[in-house]
Amino acid sequence: MPNYVYFLLAVAGLIVGYIIYGSIVAKIFGADENRPTPAKTMADGVDYVEMPMWKVWLIQLLNIAGVGPVFGPILGALYGPSALLWIVIGTIFAGAVHDYFSGMLSVRYKGANVPTIVGYNLGNVAKQVMRVFAVILLLLVGVVFVAAPAGLLAKLTPDYMDQMFWVAVIFAYYFLATILPIDKIIGKDQIAVFHINDSKNPRGAAKDRHENIGLGSIGFDALYKVVWHKDFLEVPKILETPYVKSLADAKKAFPPYKEEIDMLRSGAYDAARITKLAE
Repeated sequence: MPNYVYFLLAVAGLIVGYIIYGSIVAKIFGADENRPTPAKTMADGVDYVEMPMWKVWLIQLLNIAGVGPVFGPILGALYGPSALLWIVIGTIFAGAVHDYFSGMLSVRYKGANVPTIVGYNLGNVAKQVMRVFAVILLLLVGVVFVAAPAGLLAKLTPDYMDQMFWVAVIFAYYFLATILPIDKIIGKDQIAVFHINDSKNPRGAAKDRHENIGLGSIGFDALYKVVWHKDFLEVPKILETPYVKSLADAKKAFPPYKEEIDMLRSGAYDAARITKLAE
């Protein structure tokens, strides 16, 4: 039998498996296409984002494929048609079902990850065990995703680029693709407003006790730099400093905001402008 026939049979098997077994799995799970997903009900533009169907399919393809497109042809060359048989059976009854159930469970639990879902149903101990298992599994997957392509590329360039060189290149790519854009997700670009106040406690005290500008452990200079930092000039600032209590009458207190704003604008600090309000 010609080799292309094996390929066509494998494709046909995947299609039939999707239509028949996929329908059975969806029916058992009780999928409802009219039920809104967390991407719609909890949309925040960061973790929950609606995407067009073609992007969802592409991401799912990348998730389940991994280094499959690299190892698949190698296994096919080494083991012949039997490799195709394993790929077809494994995809239909293992990989695809696993990904489907994982994704659908997350949808049912408001986008939660697997350890959180396990903890909700089986308790905190099971949750922590699952977290450890997930970390170990991710480490193993990460090693494979780095070592496998690095090893293959090293064999293509044995005279001048070894495996460690390609490992460094792959890590550099991961860094550029994940670490550098982090400001768009959790960085300074996400800051909407600053609450400005000094602190009655030192750093690390785990207490939030506000003090007037310059009279606490943060200091005027540090707060002034934050207020006038070039990256935050357009970000609103709200003073959250306490009223200054009167020394003559404990029932009276005076707002220090005019003096504090004047000093933050001018850059010239004078503690007496605040303390004399108590007189």
